[in-house]
Amino acid sequence: MGYIRMLRWASLLPLWATAAWAAVPVLSYTLGSPVTFATHAQLAGYGFQWGPSDGQFGAIPGIGNNYTFYGTAGSAASCAGTPGTNGTYTFTGTLDHIAGSNGCKRLFGPGDGPSGWLFDRDYAGGGQVVKFASGGKSGYLMPFHGEYHWQNPATTNHECAVSGGTTVPCFYSGIGLAVSTDNGKTFQVVGQIMQPSQPLSVFTGGGQNMGVGYGSLIVADVNGNHLDNPPADPTGAYFYLFFLDLAPGSAGSCAANTCGGVARARYSDVIAAAFSGDPNQVAKVFYKYNGASPNAWTEPATSDTPDLSGTAGKYAPLWTDGPGASEVLYDSAFNVYLAVVQTSAGVYLRASSDLIHWSSSIGPTYNEPGRTLYYPALMGETVDPTIGGPAPRIYFSSFPTGSFPDYATQIFESVTITLSTAPPGPLLTPTAVENGATYISGGLVPGSWAQAKGFNFGGTTRIWGTADFVGLGNNLPADLDGVEVKVNGLAAAIYYISPDQVNFQVPAGVAGNAAVQVFISGVGSNTVTVAAATNSPGIFPVIENGVNYAGGVFLDGKRVGDPSIGPAFRNAKPGDVIQLFATGLVPSPAGVLVNLQTVSGVTVNIGTVTVPADFAGLVAVGEFQINFTVPQQFASLPAGDYPLTIAVNGVSSPATIDSNPQAAVVLPIQH
Repeated sequence: MGYIRMLRWASLLPLWATAAWAAVPVLSYTLGSPVTFATHAQLAGYGFQWGPSDGQFGAIPGIGNNYTFYGTAGSAASCAGTPGTNGTYTFTGTLDHIAGSNGCKRLFGPGDGPSGWLFDRDYAGGGQVVKFASGGKSGYLMPFHGEYHWQNPATTNHECAVSGGTTVPCFYSGIGLAVSTDNGKTFQVVGQIMQPSQPLSVFTGGGQNMGVGYGSLIVADVNGNHLDNPPADPTGAYFYLFFLDLAPGSAGSCAANTCGGVARARYSDVIAAAFSGDPNQVAKVFYKYNGASPNAWTEPATSDTPDLSGTAGKYAPLWTDGPGASEVLYDSAFNVYLAVVQTSAGVYLRASSDLIHWSSSIGPTYNEPGRTLYYPALMGETVDPTIGGPAPRIYFSSFPTGSFPDYATQIFESVTITLSTAPPGPLLTPTAVENGATYISGGLVPGSWAQAKGFNFGGTTRIWGTADFVGLGNNLPADLDGVEVKVNGLAAAIYYISPDQVNFQVPAGVAGNAAVQVFISGVGSNTVTVAAATNSPGIFPVIENGVNYAGGVFLDGKRVGDPSIGPAFRNAKPGDVIQLFATGLVPSPAGVLVNLQTVSGVTVNIGTVTVPADFAGLVAVGEFQINFTVPQQFASLPAGDYPLTIAVNGVSSPATIDSNPQAAVVLPIQH
């Protein structure tokens, strides 16, 4: 039978926990039914080939309930004003519906920035519109998205991939600034105000885009408190600029994905730079926030190099558990800032009182079955569209999943936000009910471990303890500090809780689909339904330095992993016996303490070499142990990290798990 190590391996693994937030408002929201702002057929009738709006958009109020809107579009030959081109256009209507194209006239487009500057050479699109008044000057500012393009030699169409499985011209983007002094009738591009932290040379010639969003401006004081616009003292006020950027080496999702940051500049300095006629002065006015620096606001927002060859300052992500804000709005009814966030699962809101410390989601994620939402924008219903009241709105473009950027399939929509001071209830992320070892959605096997991710799962981070078992006899705890999980209505044993993750055991009898809910003190979350399975094996990973080492132990007590991790780890050698720990092999008892249960027919695959397990069996609650011997043939094979999988009943553990970044579970082998 081999060696059996009675061990709760999961307790040895690092568990993802959320840091406590400071100065975060207690708030929640509900969303109204979607309203069609415009269909593509309607927009095409006004002369637009794609968009508006390809990105966030802004507005200036007119007479009555009418507005002039500003967004990015491409015009068709039928466009009356500026046909056959692309850039920033205006369109008109109410907050409910678009009514016209305002003559289909382009305000500015690619290459309209200062002479010799490349940041908007191939694309220029705005953008939120914010009024200003300082130093005898008044009008409107528009931050906008500018792009420099190149050809990708690795693809036949020379484009780069975007979410949804399609491609677009490869781009390196920055945020520019345009100014209007005639009530929004015309805008002049005055320069670049934000550049990614990595220079253009990191991306050109490759297959990765660098997106920074469209920019979002908020007027506040030095501590992030809201100020009226225009402020009473422009020299004591600031413009805060929100953007997206990469921050390699950051925590959480920011390690490999764009996250949200903020820069700021004195209100009066921004206006002075905008009217200086000097693009270098414009480029030097904003500074990024970097909390890791002794002085958090000293990182330059651009490199002040027209050809983008320089390196701009670093930034600190405002949160690391998901994408950054697409747009930020101040809500006057609740004295709170709202950030709308776009994910593959839909759009949701976060909240802040000071523009630096942000909550997790404060309400449900809005999504539409079979469709993917892009470019969420926030619009207030007050006299100033950049200020929300009791009923601000989220606008977005909805596409059938996989069709973006085919604008012929677009629907331009909005939903109304209703805020409340009631604490938000628990919220499950729609794609984040996962196998407890592979982190892949679904694959829930009765008796094995799973995890659910979301928001507002209480304020405690811990695993179960001895006190949780008092009075339960042979049963496992199904309630940790008021946190409960139900699967198809059945109570699940809970091992770990945190504000944004719960690890639970799949109850016995779950088959077909598993409908999962998290309860906090009796208040239930939304229900997320994923696939249950009879076999869905997953090896518990030990993730160190970005590598998914197999969760395993040698007979000498050392753990599988590169020795550089620490003295408790070592590489495997031919002839070593390794004890792997996994979940999901076969259904097993749930909700109770367990006895040894052997499993037959398990194989282990190391690279291209397959060997039978010396032993496989259930050795702890939801935990299987697989013993195998590293074949001697590896003595003649190169040393290195070999992909490792296990299989039972014809079902293999996945070749890659949904770690960050996604990668294989590996076994390091030396000679």
